[in-house]
Amino acid sequence: RSATAMPRKHDKQPAGEKRSHDEAFPEQREAPTAVGQATGGGDRESIAAAQNGANEEVSKDTEVIVLHPGSSMLNLGLCTDLTPHSLPHIIAYKTAKRETVDEQGPPQFPCSPLPSRRREGLLLQYEAELTPELESQRDSGLENVRQAVREMRESEGMVDGGGPRRECVVFNSRYTPRVATPTEEMEKEGNWTDLSDNPRYVIGDDVYYLPPGAQYKVFKPLRRGHLNVCAGVSQACVLNQLEDLWTKAVEDFLQIPRKDFRHYRVILLVPDGVDRTALKEFMNVLLLRMEFAAALVHQESVCATYSASLSTACVVDVGDETTHICCVEDGMSNPNTRVSLYYGG
Repeated sequence: RSATAMPRKHDKQPAGEKRSHDEAFPEQREAPTAVGQATGGGDRESIAAAQNGANEEVSKDTEVIVLHPGSSMLNLGLCTDLTPHSLPHIIAYKTAKRETVDEQGPPQFPCSPLPSRRREGLLLQYEAELTPELESQRDSGLENVRQAVREMRESEGMVDGGGPRRECVVFNSRYTPRVATPTEEMEKEGNWTDLSDNPRYVIGDDVYYLPPGAQYKVFKPLRRGHLNVCAGVSQACVLNQLEDLWTKAVEDFLQIPRKDFRHYRVILLVPDGVDRTALKEFMNVLLLRMEFAAALVHQESVCATYSASLSTACVVDVGDETTHICCVEDGMSNPNTRVSLYYGG
């Protein structure tokens, strides 16, 4: 005979009182679910609240913007995007003077001086102008180096790879370049930047397509990884350029209006040897001027190793004007291995 007390049919219950199934058979009651335990109960409202919380966590990932400014290009996008948006990191302001694009010629950017500690190790300083005599000496020296490398490769049985280069040189010497000039057909096709709204500034590729006669002056905020502060351009002017450029880029490429910046967070990618003064100014622009909710600074080398699923690697970042070399070990950038060279390609 089972030890469990089973209710008998002839047992009468008090009037107006009925026992539920769980009260009659307590051993058959189901345990609360994990979601119900986490939310304090197993009812449907608790489960719905937990699911809504999970959806909010997923939506927060789409509120993170990644900014990667460089001397030549600006890469930006949401952290959920597969590929970033890229645009030239330049800006052109409308000028009050009669200073047109035709008078300026092609865009020229002033050069920031190199740090004094770097000048001693340079063989040729970029400020020096090469005379025809120095250019001939340089060309003859490079040709001697090519000849020595070619002889060494031939002595070791390697195939000389200079054939395609010679063919390109011979082909280019036979033809003269054709200079493209603005024509009526180009203006009719609409290849020039639209200035019908009389914008105060334009950024990115629109700067290179300013129509002839446009009264705009071109600026480049960063130079060799530093703020492009030079004669006639103060640090305050450079920070204003960064604010306008980054704001316009986020609004145009990410479709995020300025009033909604306070709902987004930013990850700023910087080189390993970035100047701390410039880094402080970057954060002031993002938090105080553009009014983002939060900002995080990350190193380019560490992010490169994580994207390659590596914890230890030697990262060589060849930029437009600088080359940064750094060793990353266990996700940490080693300061003793950082090398910055003031040339790129």
